[in-house]
Amino acid sequence: MKRFLALALILLISISLVGCSDDKDDVTLVVGSSYLRGDFIPGFGTNPHDEWVKTLLYEFYSLYVLTDVGEIVLNETVVKNQDIVADGEGNKTYTFEIHPDLKWNNGEPILAQDYVFALLWSASMNWEYAGASSTLGEGLLGYLDYREGTRDRFAGVQLLDKYKFSLTIAADASGFFETSYLTIYPLPLACWAAEAKIDSSPGGAQLISENPKWTLDFDTWRIAQTQHYVPTVTSGPYSFESFANCTVTLKANPYFKSDYKGRKPQVDYVVISKIDSYDFAACSNGEVDALTDIDVGYSVEEALLNEAVDVAYHPRNGFGGMYFHCDFGPVQHKEVRLALAYLLDRQEIIENNYDGGALRINGLYGMEQWMYIENKAAIDALPGFDLDVAKANDLLDQSPYRFEADGKTPFDAARATADGDYYRHSAQGERLVINHLEVEDGGGLMQFEPIPSQLLPNAPLAGIDWQLHVLAFNSILDHFYYGPTLPEGERLYHSFYLSVNLSAVFDPYLSYHSESENNIVRISDPELDEIMEKMRKLDPQAKNEFAAEWVKFQTRWNQVLPVAPLVSNVYCDVFRKEVSGFYTTSFTSWADNICGITKGE
Repeated sequence: MKRFLALALILLISISLVGCSDDKDDVTLVVGSSYLRGDFIPGFGTNPHDEWVKTLLYEFYSLYVLTDVGEIVLNETVVKNQDIVADGEGNKTYTFEIHPDLKWNNGEPILAQDYVFALLWSASMNWEYAGASSTLGEGLLGYLDYREGTRDRFAGVQLLDKYKFSLTIAADASGFFETSYLTIYPLPLACWAAEAKIDSSPGGAQLISENPKWTLDFDTWRIAQTQHYVPTVTSGPYSFESFANCTVTLKANPYFKSDYKGRKPQVDYVVISKIDSYDFAACSNGEVDALTDIDVGYSVEEALLNEAVDVAYHPRNGFGGMYFHCDFGPVQHKEVRLALAYLLDRQEIIENNYDGGALRINGLYGMEQWMYIENKAAIDALPGFDLDVAKANDLLDQSPYRFEADGKTPFDAARATADGDYYRHSAQGERLVINHLEVEDGGGLMQFEPIPSQLLPNAPLAGIDWQLHVLAFNSILDHFYYGPTLPEGERLYHSFYLSVNLSAVFDPYLSYHSESENNIVRISDPELDEIMEKMRKLDPQAKNEFAAEWVKFQTRWNQVLPVAPLVSNVYCDVFRKEVSGFYTTSFTSWADNICGITKGE
């Protein structure tokens, strides 16, 4: 016993000494987070700060990756060879050969089976029953049959050999956006489903086991209860160390090959610590190294005045705007929608309602999208809808609402006043009334008022009886999404103030094509439809052709205006000056760029 204790003591001392030796050279990056839930494996939770952790642990070995400007590109760090073959039915098979030097954080090799396993696992209903949410596998041949359990095999997934597998894009998903279905990263088969293996045949791949008692249901439940909070086998640039008191600690993974740009981690530890996002003092005094995704405005002046920190800016991939139901009442006429846009002073809105922390926007795009960057001059030249009451009246004179109350006498814009009751009417004597819906603050008052501040005084100048209504946010969404389904007489509202975040890979067909079930604004324009159809049918390699059609789409969208865009918010990262390369974009977080971040003295 004495000898054992002596050996244990010696071992403890040696470990401590080694730890001390390493620690003095360790570099730790501390990032502030308002809240962490502890959902650290793919499929669980939507907290964006937990997503940073999942990115750092799992997502760097994706077959295709999203760049800082929203392009989907092949990850050549992972993919050694790629072959693409289309069949006669429009399906397209991608065959991937991965590099043999990819490893998990335990030093074991990452194999083709781990990519196939990720699909078979994540696309199964068993994973959803365990509490996860995943769309992995969408767009692949046989996805719904496999997910709904009508087939045991996933038809569009094949394991070919140790480092090779194939994925087949279904015909209805093929086109310019098809590579978005291939942003697939591996999950550890040997850890998550040790008793299972992959059986692949011409009918597709499936998980099987030699143990007759093994079930996918049991393993998904087990992983949901364990790896969920304490992930062990991961592939990213960092490995999980600990999570306590809303603080997670990650350690650099020595087996990580590189990100898609060929870079490896430059800091030894990443700590994400609970702190208020606007606690600039904590950043300036060194309590944290960085704060991220902060709304720009007067709130960041404190940071700008501090010599210890730097600030990096990025715009929102989205905007706030006035959304119309384009099949209802006066706003079914594009002239009315355009006129309302010309009655808004967006620069005044930016200064008065956004503390200067927003940018004007002229269409359905983000300012960091590669399409916008490469076609900035053309998009910036689109009509900007500057406040122009005369233009609004000219447009309305081209609409059915060009008369006085008798339905015969032409409307005289010179008689209209901000506080008057001289309104436009149709030939049938219908007054030009717009019922607009805004969010209340809980007490029946407006929570935010950029549109009312403009249209309450300006709309009467164009003869519009603009009526403001306020409801709770959920009620607004009900009217927006389901209003068109209400019986005649119960549908009340023509326009809504809402904000939208565009998806990283944004297919406008889904939201604005006349035959799309998600066309909530009810726009129906044959020219717009034709452009969107052509855009989505292009090959992913036809980048220049897509960009040209995208400009046409923005031009036409601007002309029919199903949504009057107001402004796009601007956000920023605040970080200490000894930190370099810390930035966020519209499409990527600082975690995606971790291998480009350094921290000096």
